[in-house]
Amino acid sequence: ICSGLSSKVLRIPHNQLMDCCGPAGCVMVAFMRTRCLATGCCSGRIYYMSGTQEAIQFPSQIVELCTGLILAVVILGMFYKGKGHGRLYAWFMILYGITRFILNYFRGDQSLFILGMTPGHFWSIISVLIGVIWLFIIWKKKAKPYTEDVVRSVY
Repeated sequence: ICSGLSSKVLRIPHNQLMDCCGPAGCVMVAFMRTRCLATGCCSGRIYYMSGTQEAIQFPSQIVELCTGLILAVVILGMFYKGKGHGRLYAWFMILYGITRFILNYFRGDQSLFILGMTPGHFWSIISVLIGVIWLFIIWKKKAKPYTEDVVRSVY
């Protein structure tokens, strides 16, 4: 609803607006992990405890930050290669959902949420499903490529 209203106010086609949101979503996810790194939340799974109680744990905040930035580069690359056409936000949802699902195995917070899954696993699956459904809808509509003017006006 918000994206539909925003596209009308900005006078930008909805798919074009959502293509801009894909890389922005990746960067947002990456910068959210800087706060996790600063506050110490979302810590990684502990793999080794020495006799002095020093813990060696997986650096989940740093890995997720880097993953978000890598996904932003991948999705921007897709845009510049002409693979957008309203699909980039869907690819963000799918790629982020897959990476988050995998990285959730290395996180320290493993509390159960719904259906015996952790919150990270549950919401990752929802993210992937939304992305796949979105791609299917766009595929059914047979999205047309953007013109060069549209690419220049966005980036």
